[in-house]
Amino acid sequence: DMGPVDLTQVSLAQIERIEVIRGGNSVLYGDNAVGGVVNIITKRVKGEQKNLLLSFNSFRGNELRLGVRRETEKYAYLVDASRRFPEGFRDNNELDAYDLGIGISGAEGDLLPFGWEAKIGLHTEYYQLPGFINQADWDEGRRTRTDTPYDYGESRDWYSRAILSQDVSDALSLNTEVSFRQREALTFMDSWSLYDRRDTRITEISEKVFLTLEGFEMVGGLEYYNQFYNISPMEKDLTVTAKADDQTVDRSSYGLYAK
Repeated sequence: DMGPVDLTQVSLAQIERIEVIRGGNSVLYGDNAVGGVVNIITKRVKGEQKNLLLSFNSFRGNELRLGVRRETEKYAYLVDASRRFPEGFRDNNELDAYDLGIGISGAEGDLLPFGWEAKIGLHTEYYQLPGFINQADWDEGRRTRTDTPYDYGESRDWYSRAILSQDVSDALSLNTEVSFRQREALTFMDSWSLYDRRDTRITEISEKVFLTLEGFEMVGGLEYYNQFYNISPMEKDLTVTAKADDQTVDRSSYGLYAK
């Protein structure tokens, strides 16, 4: 994944536990899970929950998080939003980030013969880049290397996921998942004369089969994965250069797994 996950989007208050799984586990976690998996498991909604968090920290930083979650016997929903704004210790080191997540799910029952879950989320951020400083800069009290115009970056990242699950029998269960992620990032590094826009799109479709026979648990999986990644160089005024200057990676993979 060339658009890495921002783990700061996950609040510690939302985490139930973290599992570290060594070795390949592509059957359960997709074709990139070849060396190991760090699985962050968030807390399930129990009853109705409302939360509001406002915090202040060093370097004139502040954070606001709010959320509403509710679970009934057949349905559950959640809405989470947050805003983080630390100025940072160094000059030209601010971060301004916003997050919004919405999810809804339903249990398998009389109305539908399968369980279902849908989630959508949006993350945007603006961050300043102070640049590298050496010992002489530090001794002089200088906390940034970049000069006007200051280096910075910004990104917008949104994702969606849909899951269908069904217990066909006591021994057989099916799970279908479709997910899509799109990330757009802008980099303005005048100190390096580097200006570009980077677009990432990831599509994943998977089908998993869980079978229990005579005390043995078996898992099979079929997966399609597509990743599109493009770098578009820009001029200092942020106009896009010729299309021929773009660097593009577009790859698809198919996997059949059994465990």
